[in-house]
Amino acid sequence: VILPSIFMEGCNARCAFCGYSMTKMVTRDVKEVVRALGWMRDKYGVRYFHFLNTNINGSMRYAEAFVDELIAAKLDILWSDCANLWALNERLLEKMVKSGLIRFTYGLECPSDRMLDYIGKGITVKQAHERLKLASDLGIWNHLLLITGLPTETEDDQKHFVDFLEKSKEYSDAYSISAFYLIGSSLMGAFPHRYNIEMLPNASGLLEDQGFNEIGGLSWERKKRQIIRSTELVTDTVKRLKIDPKYWSGAIDLELLFWLYDTLGHDRKKEIVACYEDAYLGAPAHPKAYRNALVDGAAKPGPIAEAASRAGVRVATERIEIRQETLVVPLESTKGGGAVELE
Repeated sequence: VILPSIFMEGCNARCAFCGYSMTKMVTRDVKEVVRALGWMRDKYGVRYFHFLNTNINGSMRYAEAFVDELIAAKLDILWSDCANLWALNERLLEKMVKSGLIRFTYGLECPSDRMLDYIGKGITVKQAHERLKLASDLGIWNHLLLITGLPTETEDDQKHFVDFLEKSKEYSDAYSISAFYLIGSSLMGAFPHRYNIEMLPNASGLLEDQGFNEIGGLSWERKKRQIIRSTELVTDTVKRLKIDPKYWSGAIDLELLFWLYDTLGHDRKKEIVACYEDAYLGAPAHPKAYRNALVDGAAKPGPIAEAASRAGVRVATERIEIRQETLVVPLESTKGGGAVELE
């Protein structure tokens, strides 16, 4: 069992796209937080906690006080939370791991130096690489939040985006990809001209219907198409770099991840990654688990080849593909009867 917990609200980051940015941070006393965690551990026999804080290290002093208290209490728990990349250093990360941290989710959005400056992330691409690698080397599972099609995004920014994903694939463990939409309560919504945006009337009032033109850039009609193309580009890049749909869908099996860290430990992260992947790729229900077996079976004498021969078809192994989570097998008639796709 994993219990959720929240002891920090608001966010002092200046992310221009977010409705939480520059809101007052309210935190519970660290001693009270740790006491509550200890009570839940003892009451329910639970050692795994998923914290739902917006930004655990918005105050490095608070974050360090929390992990110091957690270490001193010797609760022997494991936990996951959200963090920013601009307020991390080796000392704090080492303490967090010692206190039981296994996973951080970071908002990186669009890893181009120009875009990071534009949206107010307070970090450079170089720093993001360094801190993600440092966290990974300490055994932390890095989950990145990415946003495609941000205002003023260019093809050059997209190239930097792809370059970052390629270079960081060994120390980036999972991703959530979101197509951009404009939040009225964000800094972009409150001060659109500061971000070269012209907001359009929104009759429905729904977030996803808020259109905008880029001042000196794309009209809303063209921008909508660019957002789609940018989302496809980043999604396809992650699909190329990672082998399982969980990596680009944003889904995460926290139960399995907590158990693997508990069983193997932070110093065996490569084994944790391998086991996490094998839990899905090695499962019979996953199409990638039996694609190779099907290809081999159809190419050699055996039950598959014999069944195909009796049916008067050939398995076009060279064109077998996976669409989403469906394995598609082209069958060609050996008697001139056309072709079908078997799903």
